[in-house]
Amino acid sequence: MTRKTWLGLAVVALIGCGGKVVEPTPDAIDSIDPPPPCCKDDIGDRINPDNDLGQRDETKDVPPPPDRTTTPPPPVDPPPPPPYQPPAPIVTPGPCHTVAIDAAGVHLAVLAFASSAGNKSVTYVADVDLDAAHASSIASLGRQGDSLFACSLGRAIRISIADGSVETAGLACDDVTADGDAIWVQSAARDALERYTDWSAVLEGKADATFGRVLAPRIGVNGSVVIGAVDGPSATTEILRFDTATGERTSSGPLSIRGPVARGVDLAADGYVYFTYASRAFGRFSVERGNFVLAGTMGDGEGFRGMVCQ
Repeated sequence: MTRKTWLGLAVVALIGCGGKVVEPTPDAIDSIDPPPPCCKDDIGDRINPDNDLGQRDETKDVPPPPDRTTTPPPPVDPPPPPPYQPPAPIVTPGPCHTVAIDAAGVHLAVLAFASSAGNKSVTYVADVDLDAAHASSIASLGRQGDSLFACSLGRAIRISIADGSVETAGLACDDVTADGDAIWVQSAARDALERYTDWSAVLEGKADATFGRVLAPRIGVNGSVVIGAVDGPSATTEILRFDTATGERTSSGPLSIRGPVARGVDLAADGYVYFTYASRAFGRFSVERGNFVLAGTMGDGEGFRGMVCQ
């Protein structure tokens, strides 16, 4: 081994073991011992033996980078579509009655709302003992038991469903409607919407409650709720709603119902507004959903007057 080689090892050994670098004299070079074992291990930890330059191995003992790859979740099958549900047929809570006028006279008719797909009909059940002038003035209808109630030429009348006979009261009116609870009479002259318990009370003119009018030429009732229909511009109709129990009054705004509700309107127990109008047609309308259903037409004659559905 040459002196330069030993000199290099001596310097490396001194640095590796924490000693001071001392320039050895020429006489002491031959007496330098190899590095002690501890220094060999220390050097081995920091010197790459495969690196001829003796450089520090910066890659030794460096942990591998973390695995940031994620496993995607297994695919989820979409839920099956709901089974097909055919449209529900139109079924009224009970029969709908109207007064029908044709060339043969005045009739009491039942309007059939059998199905949204068809089977629509108008059935005459009795001839009404009214002339055309009196019948044409009817705008609203109501029912209690086996009788219908209306206002004809300014007077309250009762029509028998069984035979079409008519009884006239002396009570002045503009509109009359009724349900199983009461008979409702609207009068512009008295500026009132009046409630009567039955026909006897109407004959006596004894109302058991009085409210402000529903400003509409046609009215219908269900329980404490009275509705009115007002013709609007461009063949629209506005439905007014008055809850006599709470005093709340609301309006639907203009509704397109394929023509003005010009002949009759009623609020049935199923929540729909049933109506007849000038083209001798009848149908129902949902104010909340805006759902119009044209159920049928009279075919011939002047048309329907009034509408009441149980």
